Amino acid sequence: MKYSLPDSLPCEEAGLSTKDLTPSPPHAGVPWPLLIALLFGALEFFGGAFLILGPYVRLVSVLLLAVELVAIGPVHVAKGFVGGSSPNFLLIGGLISLLLSGAGRLSLTK
Repeated sequence: MKYSLPDSLPCEEAGLSTKDLTPSPPHAGVPWPLLIALLFGALEFFGGAFLILGPYVRLVSVLLLAVELVAIGPVHVAKGFVGGSSPNFLLIGGLISLLLSGAGRLSLTK
């Protein structure tokens, strides 16, 4: 069987270009985007592991709160918090809860 690709994308048929589909510039005004992405990615990965296991819950909560606030800034403030910002606020609420309560009974540190 022979397969062929369509002549145009559905967005092009609607009068849009693929440039219209990008939500923001590649680095959204963040200095050193690769370094920031690597640091934030590592913080979210290892911070999530620390939240699950229990050590440094309050410290990790503060750091992840800072990451979320930085993430909300250039993306959602520019769009007026329209569409898709509620998971960020739910995460912020959960992190504030962990910040106030600390590690639970099942923590490895207790």
